[in-house]
Amino acid sequence: MQATRILAAALSLAAASAMAQEVEWSSPQPAPTPTTQRTRAAVRAEAQNARAAGPSHWASGGELSEATPAATVQAHAPTREQVKAELAAARAAHQLPRYGEM
Repeated sequence: MQATRILAAALSLAAASAMAQEVEWSSPQPAPTPTTQRTRAAVRAEAQNARAAGPSHWASGGELSEATPAATVQAHAPTREQVKAELAAARAAHQLPRYGEM
């Protein structure tokens, strides 16, 4: 009985020493700062042009060319009241799609 306890203790120490490894801790490197000089408005315009170009834009490697149509911005967007009135009219005429029909 004494021998089994000694053997179990020896195996425990062997397992513990096998698991113990030296670990090197280092602090994470900071993220590089962006070096681009593009403005937020320029990036938004480029994204809008890419959306307007559609799938052909991405098939060509994502580069916009002079042949790519520029996105047109609506000069006058409908007001909140106009959108609410259109929604009310569509509800009254039962023209709204049902859940799952889109």
